[in-house]
Amino acid sequence: MKKSLFALGAAALLMTACGKSDKYSIEVSVPEALQGQTIAVLNAQNGDTLGSAVATDSLLTISGSVKAPVMAIVSAQGMPMFQLVLEPGKISFNDEGLATGTKSNDAFAAYADEITPIMESLRNTTDENESESILKDQFVPAAVKFINGNHNNPYNTAVFGSVAPFLSEAQLKTVFEADTAIANNPDAQHVMANAVNKAKTSAGSKYVDLTIAQEDSTLVKLSDYIVPGRFTLVDFWASWCRPCRQEIPALISLYNKYKDAGLDVVGVAVWDRVPDTKKAIEELGINYPVILNGNRETTDAYGIMGIPCIMLIDPQGVIIARDLFGQNLIDTVDQAIASKRR
Repeated sequence: MKKSLFALGAAALLMTACGKSDKYSIEVSVPEALQGQTIAVLNAQNGDTLGSAVATDSLLTISGSVKAPVMAIVSAQGMPMFQLVLEPGKISFNDEGLATGTKSNDAFAAYADEITPIMESLRNTTDENESESILKDQFVPAAVKFINGNHNNPYNTAVFGSVAPFLSEAQLKTVFEADTAIANNPDAQHVMANAVNKAKTSAGSKYVDLTIAQEDSTLVKLSDYIVPGRFTLVDFWASWCRPCRQEIPALISLYNKYKDAGLDVVGVAVWDRVPDTKKAIEELGINYPVILNGNRETTDAYGIMGIPCIMLIDPQGVIIARDLFGQNLIDTVDQAIASKRR
């Protein structure tokens, strides 16, 4: 009798392990225009069909099994309707169109609720310093907290992508420990390498020299334009970059104001076509030297993930500050020149 009970118990455990545990169901509200159509669940990475059903009325359930959580899309007539992590459990969508009902999806829905007011604050501010503060102090920490608290959640890759350029080396290390997919991704590894280089070229560090091949194959060095005993503003920019162009009038003004007081300015055009750079120089009235034809290696040396990147170097070749823009750029230069005059 005991043997029979043991056998029945083992069979029940086996059924639980191999049957119910991998089952999913997705409940989808279907608009009238799509009723009668096939609604499919697609793998978000390769487009493979993971499940489907014909919508006969306004509420459709798609059921199946899945071995491991995967990022997926609910699609109709080739157009995406919803995004979700396809994993065992009963999944539905809330009023905001976010998947709920399972661990990975509930975690992301909570994260989305958390960052919604943060994103609204970003959209509503026109102050660049305030935007930077919101990104650094609210948005980035929320994203890092989500990834660190949800190891290998398929949503992590998208969350990481939204904040990757703003992460410090220390934050990246925690993210890599929390998610193997991110840690093994070549693009994420490039972000980490840039974060390391950014830390090496932060305020208080000696500037890193650059050698850039010009159109005629001659080599130009950044050090050719950095004169000992003078301050130097270095602007990494591109002609197609609107924020870059917005900062250039301030750079011209600072150069004109302080060139006789010991300030030089040099532009380093990156990720741009030389003819476009030359055209922008003329259009913007740039009257300081510009090194042409900077590439990814140029920006990687300083860990630059986005432009403009403007830095101030002191008369000894030490970086005073970097990632300057707006009023902060002007104030930093004013203070540096004033300190020299004392």
